[in-house]
Parts: sequence; C-alpha cells; structure tokens
Amino acid sequence: MSANVTHLAAAMAQLGAFTEGRSSAAEDLNTAAGTVWDGIRRMGEEGKHIRARLALAGARLDPDAHVIEVVHDDAAPCPGVDQEAAHRIAAAFDLLHVGFLIHDDVIDEDPIRRGIPTVHARAPREFQRPGVTLRLPTDQATRRFGESIAIVAGDSAITGAYRMVIDSGAEPRALVDILRVMDDAVAATALGEILDIEYSVASSADITSDDVALASSLKTSAYTFEAPLLAGALLAGADDAELAVLGAIGERLGSAFQILDDLDGVFGSTDQTGKAEGGDLLEGRRTMVLEFARESALWPRIEAAAGEAVPDVPLMRELIARSGAPERAGDVVLRKVGRVRELMGELPHPVTGAVIGRACESFEHRVERIQGVA
Repeated sequence: MSANVTHLAAAMAQLGAFTEGRSSAAEDLNTAAGTVWDGIRRMGEEGKHIRARLALAGARLDPDAHVIEVVHDDAAPCPGVDQEAAHRIAAAFDLLHVGFLIHDDVIDEDPIRRGIPTVHARAPREFQRPGVTLRLPTDQATRRFGESIAIVAGDSAITGAYRMVIDSGAEPRALVDILRVMDDAVAATALGEILDIEYSVASSADITSDDVALASSLKTSAYTFEAPLLAGALLAGADDAELAVLGAIGERLGSAFQILDDLDGVFGSTDQTGKAEGGDLLEGRRTMVLEFARESALWPRIEAAAGEAVPDVPLMRELIARSGAPERAGDVVLRKVGRVRELMGELPHPVTGAVIGRACESFEHRVERIQGVA
C-alpha cells in the first residue's frame, strides 16, 4: 500500500473493490441487477464516512494519516494492528450504513438523499436491461417497484457488511467478537426503527419524551458510534476497561449526533442535509427537538400549523425557534460532549482520543451554526 494513501482512502478502496465485485457477479446473471450494486457503491463513496473513521480510530489508526508500510515498526501508530483488516472492517461499517439509509428512505418516503434521488425513487428508470420492458402502468405500481428494489438493495448492503468483516483477515477470536458487536448494533437499530415507526402514529399522550429518546438512541448510537469504536478496539486487542470507556463515549456521541440531526431536520437546508427541507415536520416524526417544543406554550400553534392541508413549514420553524427548543437541544448536546471529553482522559492511546476530540469539536460547531440559524 502506498504511503501516500490515507487509512480512510484505503478503507474506501476496500469498499469499492467489494461492491464492484458484487456488481460484476450480478451483471453476469442480469445486467439490471448489477445496477443495484452500482447504486450501493455510489452511496458508499459519498458522505462523511463517520463510521469508518471511528472504526479506524478504535483500531488506533488516524483515518487522515498515511498508511504505514511496515505494520510492526515501532514507529507505527499501533504496532501489531493488522491495518488491512482494519480497513476492511471500517469499510464494512460504511456499507452497513448504506443499507440502513436505503431502508430508512423507504420508511420515511424520502425522495432525496445527499441531494440526489433516493434508490427507490430512481430505480424505476435505472433498473432496465435490453429487450425487457417494464410494465408500470400506474404511479402506485411504479412506487411499489422502486420500494421493492430498494428493500432488496438495503438487504444486500447489510449482508455484504457481514461478509466484509468475515473476509477481513482478523484473528478468529477477535473476528467472533467483532461480529457480535456488529450484530448487536443491527438488532438495536432495527428495534429503534420499529419504535420510531410506532411513535409516529401513536397518540401523543401515550408516548413520553423518554420513549422518544430511547428510540433515537437505539436507532443511531449503536451502529454509528459504539459498534465501530468497539470493533476497531477489539481488533487492536483492547482490554475490558478500554472497551467500557469507548462504549460510554459512543453512546453519548451517538445520542448527541441524533439530536443534531433532529435540529437539522427542522432548520437545515437541502444544501446542508442533502434531504428535502422540513421533512421531519411534514412527516410528523417524534424527535427530541419537537419534544422540547411540545413542552412550550407555543405547541398548540405549532400543532395547528402542522395540521393545515398544506403545512406551513416556515411558520412551524419560527414557532419552534421561539419555543426555546433549539437552545435546550443544543445544551443537551454540549453536556454530552463535555462528558465525552472527560472520558477521553481514560483512553490509553492518543490517536483514538485525537479522532474523538475532532468529533467533539465538530459537534460544538454544529450547535453554534444551528442555533445561529434558529
């Protein structure tokens, strides 16, 4: 591996090779089926690669540092870590994320992801092969076709993530533990999604703020922060004490991250979020930001604006901003980040702490930006 390649770039190269291999195998059977993996590959190339970065950090490799040729050199960031295995495991968590995004877009009926049509929105026109005409006579048939393809695409990405870990080359005992961590995260995410779906249609009187907080944490924290950090650390041979600290850090960062996403779901623009503006408001999703707004005297007016035949999103944003919800949400994020900074002092390796520290700075800047807009 060239010393000019960063660890993150090496991980993304592993992801590209895996998805390209799956695409080629699919095309040998059906040209259009390869299109699914091409779409997965494109999604894997985009984004901030948070999960891959954290997996590398857990393995004591700085994602933005250059790959070191001699793994066992005393000058290496973590002598003895199998860097290629770390790259593959980091890529696996990004691929897992792609699968969840594809499914989430179907659940939320989101037409846009990262500024372009979602998999289910573009599948009817992309999933074509010579000599085959798709019979989609109605909008409902077109929508059902796209959603069906997207469900299978998401399944393919999730199972592909497991395969990448299995083929990572990690030592057998660590491999089993890493797979357990990943599977626990997948189970937690699925449970969080189930709760989120239920809460979006349940009577508001039957659901508490604690219920919403738990669903948000399950849906995001486990696979976005906790599992990647723990998987990388297991590869690096971390002891139980380090794993416990990383788990606590991951849980706090994950719940803070979800609150920031909830704030962007209300106040963010399409350019910032890559999604349709005001999506959380239009879909009636239960988020912590809206829970804070619900506790204010302005909630009846917010609810009335949401209940219009055409919901008044600008008015809802204005009222939510005036309710104090953004400030309360930002304070929660900053408290969680503050606790993470305290826990960082217990980490034995400076590279892991440095990467987590950069995540904390990013969260603090997001709070400042969002509160400035709100």
